[in-house]
Amino acid sequence: MKYLTWNRHLDLYLIDRISMPFKWGHNDCGLFVNGAIKAMSGMSPGFFLEGKYDSKVGALRFLAKFKLKTFEEMIVKLFSETTMQLLPQGDAVMYGDIVLADIDNIDQKAVGATAGVVDRDGLSIFPGKEGLVKIAVTEAKSVWRV
Repeated sequence: MKYLTWNRHLDLYLIDRISMPFKWGHNDCGLFVNGAIKAMSGMSPGFFLEGKYDSKVGALRFLAKFKLKTFEEMIVKLFSETTMQLLPQGDAVMYGDIVLADIDNIDQKAVGATAGVVDRDGLSIFPGKEGLVKIAVTEAKSVWRV
């Protein structure tokens, strides 16, 4: 369940991340989304990712321990085990929704779809090479409501 002031918590989290570059194990898509969920609700579904890798190879090795090949597989599995709701295709997205999308400009070493958050403008945002990257939410493959 979200905090009553979840939108303010998320605003502050996103402001903190606006110019923070993508970095494996620190500000990659899994940890970025986990931080957003934690800001909105106090839940930390990806707590087990923190401090476990610092490169693409390390991330893939860590995921392999759970028989997973990509962050996309991990996120789908993880969210299916929470109270987060997968929205049907075509449903309206809202500020704070979690998205998966295939996008460029994240990191050449990134693998699979990238997880992000819907911002106040209705765009999907992700950690990129030089800070947050925005794309149209219509490019999202999947959307979850926190």
